[in-house]
Amino acid sequence: MEGSTILWIVLGILVLLAVAAAVYFATRKEEDTRRTTPKSTRGEVTSQTDSSRRGDPKSTDATGRRAKAEADSNAAAKRKTRERAEQGEETTAASRDEAQGRLRRADETDPDRNRRKE
Repeated sequence: MEGSTILWIVLGILVLLAVAAAVYFATRKEEDTRRTTPKSTRGEVTSQTDSSRRGDPKSTDATGRRAKAEADSNAAAKRKTRERAEQGEETTAASRDEAQGRLRRADETDPDRNRRKE
């Protein structure tokens, strides 16, 4: 073998080793990330759970205020819906009364209707 052939073989092996090392470290970093993300999530959840168990006033007050605000918002929406329904009922009742009054007047002025009663 010539010296240049051996040199190319050695360079090829070095490039392959470099590519293999790059792939190895990239996958290892991804695995480390997949390991640390759940650990940090667990830590956050544990700290939140501990603070709520201890009765941390800041977190429980904030949660209570959010719940109260949501309940107030729901109550206001319910009240508005009820008011609209009541207005609709009043409008319907007024329309019905008006229609019945018009029918009565028509019956009173209809000569054929008056003869039937006699």
